[in-house]
Amino acid sequence: MDTTPSYRAVNLEELSDLTSRSGAFRNPFGFEVQYLSETAAGAALYARQAYGTGRYEGPYTIVRTEILSHLIHPLMRTTTARGIPTVVVPTVLLLRLSPAQPLLFTPTAGSLKRQYFGGVARLPLTARRNWFAHPRGESHGAGHLSSSRFD
Repeated sequence: MDTTPSYRAVNLEELSDLTSRSGAFRNPFGFEVQYLSETAAGAALYARQAYGTGRYEGPYTIVRTEILSHLIHPLMRTTTARGIPTVVVPTVLLLRLSPAQPLLFTPTAGSLKRQYFGGVARLPLTARRNWFAHPRGESHGAGHLSSSRFD
């Protein structure tokens, strides 16, 4: 069956929860949906935009999942105000997602700018296997995002 890849920027707490549940997503009580980007660069852009705002809960790790394409109703697709193509997945469909897999790379800042501000439909992602510094001086492994790598 045809599947649609989706990506999410998760903080350390959500990453730990995903790991303990073999990659299965869930929502905290009272939450009805999860937002998944249609591209890894979109999830990384969300993490970058959240830095310095009240929404920042990082550092973030980008995880990849898939959903059966026929489960995505047209009303579930949207583009955020900042141009991130998004699939809004209701809680009842979270168990239908494939297990989340952390990416061992993150998109570069240059590819983000080209993709979202230059009109390019898709770009290759650059592999990074180095340690990124957290703004408060903490170190985190490959795949974690911090603002210092995207300035």
